[in-house]
Amino acid sequence: MQNKWNLRFIILAAVCALIVYISVVIFNNFKKAETEFNKMKAIIVNENLYFKGGMNPLQEAINHKMQALESLQTENDKLAGDYAKELEFLKRKADTLKKRMLALERSPLTDRIKRIMKKEDNENVKKLLQNTIDEIELLKAGRSVELEPKVVTKIETAGPSSTRTTGAGIAVGARAVTEMEGSIVFVDRNARLIVINLGTRNDIRKDDRCVILKNSYEMASGSIVSVRNELSAAFIDDFKRKYTIDDVRESYRVVVKKE
Repeated sequence: MQNKWNLRFIILAAVCALIVYISVVIFNNFKKAETEFNKMKAIIVNENLYFKGGMNPLQEAINHKMQALESLQTENDKLAGDYAKELEFLKRKADTLKKRMLALERSPLTDRIKRIMKKEDNENVKKLLQNTIDEIELLKAGRSVELEPKVVTKIETAGPSSTRTTGAGIAVGARAVTEMEGSIVFVDRNARLIVINLGTRNDIRKDDRCVILKNSYEMASGSIVSVRNELSAAFIDDFKRKYTIDDVRESYRVVVKKE
């Protein structure tokens, strides 16, 4: 009986020792696995930090490109807006020029002359008025007459010591100036054009300069742009002091200076 209890005790002790051994082995394996896991975790964390550090410059480059793209888009929108405004301005300017041309074509001057002709009994006056209408129509059509230079009718000298006389009686070194005086018969304020009662018969030529007088004072000046027999058209390009095209009136005196 005693032997049975001894055998049982030995078996029980062997089982306990085996359990302890197995527990130690399992514990050691678990610690080893934990160590390997921590090593792999550290490697993964290091790799993540490495890739994250490499992504920052790339992200900055992408942000810079996006900002440049947005700037180009803004500039493109601005240019498109400026182009649209410029196009609209040119369209309005073209419409204004078209209206001015239509206003010039529909000028009431010829109608007024025709009404005067109906009331006039003198045939010579009627003929003169009809010639005036024809001249205005030719001017409105843009036709002009180019004249050859003629003999100067007036001589201005700088002083007796600066000139000498030739055999023909013309002072050498003198400045020849001719002034022809007329009046305005029509004003187109939109086109800044005037029609004066001087023409080829008065030796008026294209590009001659003319001066508009108000009470003997110069108020504006311009250049002859078209010439007919008894009429000329001038474009007003210079105004004195506070005067504008609205101050120019029919019947004002005009002096054409020829040098």
